[in-house]
Amino acid sequence: MTLKDAPKSLEVTALSLPPLQKCDLEAALISRGDAAAIRESQKAAELTLQQQQEEDKDEISLNAGLTYQGEGKDYPTQDHRRLSDQHWGGEVTLVWTRPLWKQGGEARQARFRARIRELNASYEARRQEIESLMSQASLAIRSAELRLELTRQGIKAAEDTVRAEQERFKNGEGSSKAVLDAQKNLNAILLRLTAAYAALLRARADYTYATGYHFRTSGAGI
Repeated sequence: MTLKDAPKSLEVTALSLPPLQKCDLEAALISRGDAAAIRESQKAAELTLQQQQEEDKDEISLNAGLTYQGEGKDYPTQDHRRLSDQHWGGEVTLVWTRPLWKQGGEARQARFRARIRELNASYEARRQEIESLMSQASLAIRSAELRLELTRQGIKAAEDTVRAEQERFKNGEGSSKAVLDAQKNLNAILLRLTAAYAALLRARADYTYATGYHFRTSGAGI
């Protein structure tokens, strides 16, 4: 492709673009790798904190026991069914245990909580950044489309002017300078058209990047 063909190539590329489908912020956050990485780090930190909390929990256990005391003349454990209130016995024990290094566990939990807060702040900042990028790209797309529409109207008017000046020159009513000026004006508008196509392609690329290359087959266009 030569430099001369570049404007036409931009026009063909821009006109061949499919309708842009709107992507909501939540879908973009899922598609964006940087936001997804923060979200997974959040989950990992939360699971680690839960595990640490389980390990640092105090424990309470209840133990119950039943004893039997036999009586007899020959052996201490023999029972000759003598009536006594010492035959049967029971016991109940309540045991409370806690980790030896309780303060160390609490310090580790505090670090995990701080890490979670840090990740939450990073995720919110990235969320706002992505939302801003999407909004800017959407505005740029609408601006480029409006410029294209106005430029096309200007081209039509400039072409009519060129034809009119050429006709006047043929009939001896105009001058070659007027024809050249009209053609120069048309060329300037055509350059603005090329710039508008380039701006549209750039805005579409920015929007696609902002949404994490999230493509949808349904939804309203921007």
